[in-house]
Amino acid sequence: MTVEEIWQLIEEKANEVPIESFDGLEANALFHIESDVEETYTLQITKERVSVHKGELESTHCTFHFNEKYFKRLLAGSLNALTAYMTGKINVSGDLQLAMKLEQIMRKFSKEI
Repeated sequence: MTVEEIWQLIEEKANEVPIESFDGLEANALFHIESDVEETYTLQITKERVSVHKGELESTHCTFHFNEKYFKRLLAGSLNALTAYMTGKINVSGDLQLAMKLEQIMRKFSKEI
């Protein structure tokens, strides 16, 4: 499954549940994912819906940097986010509490990866 297909699946699954599942969270998170080329996606959570945008939006609350392998392993649950952060497999800047919350949310919607 490609990175783009993963993001499509996350967006689809996230919008199948009531928006209340996100506990009022509103945020934009930027993801830089390196494979053969670097791909950039923004996960946007609003009061109405969850959207995934290829590229970068103007304002983001946190930014993730990792390679495709660790991105897939994180979503599959075979990589602990905190351990990956502490060992440099994932770099995060911005709101770290939000980053941890987003990781938990994304994992919920990526069980099929």
